[in-house]
Amino acid sequence: MSEGRAQQEPAVTDRFIANLQAEIRRGKRSKFQWSGMTLTDRGRNSQERKYGADFVGCLEIDLPNFAVKKGFLAQAKKIEPGQSFAPTEWANLVKQCEGMLRLSPASFVFIYSVIDGLSVIPAISVVSAQKCNPHEITNKSVQKFFTEHFDCFVGDQAISFAKIGALDQLYERYRARTAFQISIGVEEQQPELRYE
Repeated sequence: MSEGRAQQEPAVTDRFIANLQAEIRRGKRSKFQWSGMTLTDRGRNSQERKYGADFVGCLEIDLPNFAVKKGFLAQAKKIEPGQSFAPTEWANLVKQCEGMLRLSPASFVFIYSVIDGLSVIPAISVVSAQKCNPHEITNKSVQKFFTEHFDCFVGDQAISFAKIGALDQLYERYRARTAFQISIGVEEQQPELRYE
């Protein structure tokens, strides 16, 4: 970003994921894998619009005494410390965070900044905050975030693959949990309250 080779948020996200995957693969650890996937962001039926996320990241560790598959959802925003979001941009970010949180508590906002580099904020903090610059919310460096992710302090086992099918399954599970019942032709009795 600072050299101007990736100037827009989607380009930064794609390069970030590619570089992270390359670094991990360079270590040639077949028992330790990380993969990321950028979600589509164009059009009315885009994946970002449906899930609230720009990308999904998944970690798989397969050791003799320890095995886990887990991941996280992330929305990305490019903003400098002195800038501010328009009210509609902030409202949209909150809506995106709410969408991610409906699917997983392991939902985050990655902040891209030429001045401050990359930092990470929990989506729950964005939803809970008043309109502000995201740099003002308690955050972690991207290095600290991934240290915690790799050490298994961060992640959701329900997000086990960086593929759209995994998010589709989460979405369907969420929709099933929020179902409601309609009864037609059945008269519901109100409880009688008695005071003595």
